[in-house]
Amino acid sequence: MKPIINFIVEELKYPFFKRTNSTVNELNGLPLFYKLAGESQESFYAGLVTQVRIISLITNERYAGLRATTDSGIEGKIGIDDIRDNYKTQPEELKSIARVNMSLSVRVKEIKVEDNGKKINVTFSSKNSDLTNHIF
Repeated sequence: MKPIINFIVEELKYPFFKRTNSTVNELNGLPLFYKLAGESQESFYAGLVTQVRIISLITNERYAGLRATTDSGIEGKIGIDDIRDNYKTQPEELKSIARVNMSLSVRVKEIKVEDNGKKINVTFSSKNSDLTNHIF
């Protein structure tokens, strides 16, 4: 009982004092990604087929592709080589293939966490061969 009373007295004297004996579990990497995204390793993983909405078209000298978001708000990119099978999509063709707010079925290719969770890259593919291939 006395330790509890001492704790209460200390808390009243120093209400915002940081105690050194408390432990904090720091999240980083994939656990941080899943916590922030509201997903789990069972609900969002590489190989998952899901729906996305196109939020922008990216065409510049370094990269061409589509930025997309899932229903849960996870943003990712569809590279120009991952849009169609057997045909190299040219950057200038993107506007005729996809539109902003267009819905697509995609497969999650990769979830890459860099710099201890500060940078997260999700890559999608909308190729028919990737969507129908059950072994990804």
